[in-house]
Amino acid sequence: MPALDPIKRKMFTQLYVSTGNATQAAIGAGCPAGSAAVTAHRWLRNPAVLALLRDEIDGYLRDLAPTALKALRHLVECRETPPQTRLAAARDILDRVGFVAPKRSELAVTVAEKPIEQLSRAELERIADGEDNHRFI
Repeated sequence: MPALDPIKRKMFTQLYVSTGNATQAAIGAGCPAGSAAVTAHRWLRNPAVLALLRDEIDGYLRDLAPTALKALRHLVECRETPPQTRLAAARDILDRVGFVAPKRSELAVTVAEKPIEQLSRAELERIADGEDNHRFI
């Protein structure tokens, strides 16, 4: 089997990512129409083509990122967006920037579950200031 021309490989991966049609991508890369489907199938099993395809997909997604962020921002800021959708968009944004909301189990642990001897100074000060009105063990 002859080596796949690097120019054809690149053209095939670009066309495949943009169209989603491997047969048409093979034809666009210079493969005869009669054998394009079989050739495309073979190319999609070639490690060099798969590596190029991964790179092409990564670039395609990076190019879409600004548009996706703009869409998320619009969903969060638009008053006509349903509340559930706004909340989901806000959570997606927070997730992407690394904000990790505390788990319910983490929120449930309060100073009320600690003996007074184990409370930190800050916790004792919050209690003294009336910010934490829990009972002690």
